Amino acid sequence: MADAEVITFPKKHKKKKDRKPLQEDDVAEIQHAEEFLIKPESKVAQLDTSQWPLLLKNFDKLNVRTAHYTPLPCGSNPLKREIGDYIRTGFINLDKPSNPSSHEVVAWIRRILRVEKTGHSGTLDPKVTGCLIVCIERATRLVKSQQSAGKEYVGIVRLHNAIEGGTQLSRALETLTGALFQRPPLIAAVKRQLRVRTIYESKMIEYDPERRLGIFWDHMVTMHDVLDAQWLYDNHKDESYLRRVVYPLEKLLTSHKRLV
Repeated sequence: MADAEVITFPKKHKKKKDRKPLQEDDVAEIQHAEEFLIKPESKVAQLDTSQWPLLLKNFDKLNVRTAHYTPLPCGSNPLKREIGDYIRTGFINLDKPSNPSSHEVVAWIRRILRVEKTGHSGTLDPKVTGCLIVCIERATRLVKSQQSAGKEYVGIVRLHNAIEGGTQLSRALETLTGALFQRPPLIAAVKRQLRVRTIYESKMIEYDPERRLGIFWDHMVTMHDVLDAQWLYDNHKDESYLRRVVYPLEKLLTSHKRLV
């Protein structure tokens, strides 16, 4: 049998123009300078539904949809809102301290910012520290959109003796998945009874036999940050720190589908 030689020709790739990403300073200047709004239109959507199946056939003749709407004289770019409206329609990504309950932390923030209503996206146990989303006044309507999100707990385990590698520890963590029995701690907001909770995934972030573990996070603020930001605004009328602590409510909706 004769050997067949296969010759392949490399595909020619078109050169793409390199687009340099905008820096954060340039994006901020653009958002401050330009106006972002959708202008009203009076155009009728053109649909050809003659070939649509069953009850949807000739749907455009039964119901005429128009894109015209009346723009409301309210709403603005978050960077151009007054500080009062900015706080009343914002939220805080708080690093909850240990010992106080979530209800106490939310009440303290309400007194610090001097607002009428605050709410949190999910209860954390008193001894648990970490992310607690605190919504302020009008943003409390979006609390339920965040309560359905899953929770992730990060724990630090110290072993009495060093083990060779992290394979044994990883295998031990795999046994802690699935349905497990659990009892709430002594200080908890729920009834202390034995219950079943499902652990979907457990993974080891880092293993260091010499100790010195470190976990880093970003875009989180502490109770002292909130207190300092409000003091700086009350005494020096500097709202820059307060705008860093409080985020606009639009940031909570970036992962949801948008309808215009």
